[in-house]
Amino acid sequence: LLDVLQFPVSLLDPKPGITEFVKTHGVGTQLRGIMAQGRLTGKYLSQKPSWHEDDNRNQHVADEDLTRYQRLQAELPEGMTLAQAALQWALSNPAHHTVCLGAKNLPDYESAIAALEMEQLPPGTFSRMEDISRDL
Repeated sequence: LLDVLQFPVSLLDPKPGITEFVKTHGVGTQLRGIMAQGRLTGKYLSQKPSWHEDDNRNQHVADEDLTRYQRLQAELPEGMTLAQAALQWALSNPAHHTVCLGAKNLPDYESAIAALEMEQLPPGTFSRMEDISRDL
């Protein structure tokens, strides 16, 4: 019997097959990776990241042009960060129940809590962001 499934999912990698599976079978979910290894934090939209030598993002993300995610930020209302939108996107799906945020500091957690208290982005915004994500 499967009660809860933890899996990586993000706006950049929505995992529709897994999401449909858990929805169909009534399985609870804990999401991880919703910031897509920092791509959706918004921290690197205008500056190249500098990570510790042993950070796995040095292998997977370091050579990527992270400024291209500015296209996603442009869809958001003033005052909302890309990270907050990524969190809202993840939890807007009724098959997604909880998030393992993996924030690095207290301000990141405070920002996440603020995202949950903000007015939900309209479905059209999520659709546009999903369309943009497929092109990135």
